[in-house]
Amino acid sequence: MSLLHADTALAARIDGHTALDIARMAEAAADLFPDRQSAWIEVAGGRAGYAWKGAPFNCASGLGFERAVTEEDFLRIEDFYAERGEGTTIITCPLAHPSLLTLLGTRGYVPLDMENVLVMSLQDGVPPEAEGNMGPGPEVEVHVCADDERDDWARIAAEGFADDLEPTQAEYDTGFMVAHRPEAILLLATVDGELAGTGEVLTGGGVGYLSGDATLLRFRGKGVQTALQRERLRIAAQAGCDIALTESKPGSPSQRNQERRGFRVAYTRFEVHRSL
Repeated sequence: MSLLHADTALAARIDGHTALDIARMAEAAADLFPDRQSAWIEVAGGRAGYAWKGAPFNCASGLGFERAVTEEDFLRIEDFYAERGEGTTIITCPLAHPSLLTLLGTRGYVPLDMENVLVMSLQDGVPPEAEGNMGPGPEVEVHVCADDERDDWARIAAEGFADDLEPTQAEYDTGFMVAHRPEAILLLATVDGELAGTGEVLTGGGVGYLSGDATLLRFRGKGVQTALQRERLRIAAQAGCDIALTESKPGSPSQRNQERRGFRVAYTRFEVHRSL
């Protein structure tokens, strides 16, 4: 099996893909909610996006790969968010230009969160271990959403992430924003014919980005995400992607499951923030 090496070239491809998706989120929000000042800008080789006040994905990513990051870049990003009444959140990569880390320190950014970036080579197709072993149990079926199923996808994703609690309106709005991106290939899973879980894959630049993993609480442990991942990897490989990408909290059950299926940690991102 082909191995991927965590170097600047790989990180630039991955974080560039993430930055592009941040812009797509902002564009989807602008279409859905035209009164929320949704927008994005390109800066320092990356992108900064804003969906609405307090929304997830209000952040900048992909900075510091094309060139050094300057104080003027930071001022532009910070002004972009300040005009919308928001502090600045930046997703950082340890393989970006060192100027990024220096300026984060001098400008008073503090860490909020971290996530591991996991990758899998698809150069030789989907590895056998990534297929997963469904074993006996209920019948899990996966299909790509038709256009008229995107609202169903948004609802199931919001409810799955809410862990069986009633999602807030903001969580529903986030689900609809994610589902509204035309570039996203959305998948629904059913268990014995009942909607049970969601996943998505975005392909571009040779990268298949797997995200949107949500399973309704009563269907967990039945192989829903195994089936969704298997199908998304096949879609990515068929689209000509040579890299599959996903993310997880460090040391989480999700990370362990991904590693068992052939993913490995490439690097750890930090999410940092500077208040207004």
